[in-house]
Amino acid sequence: MRLPLFILFLLGYSLTATAQLTVKLYEDKSYINKLEQQYAKSGYDSIKASSLCSIQKHLSNVESHR
Repeated sequence: MRLPLFILFLLGYSLTATAQLTVKLYEDKSYINKLEQQYAKSGYDSIKASSLCSIQKHLSNVESHR
């Protein structure tokens, strides 16, 4: 009886962790889209390039931890 409960616990934990990572990834992508719109309006190409590069590195780090 303990083994099925343990398996259910692990399944619930992994689903919760996956959901949290998915939400975090969605928030990061929304933030990137917002910054792209902001910099597109401002027209600062060098700032846009450096900021988006650092944000994309952060996003790839988040995706690699998934």
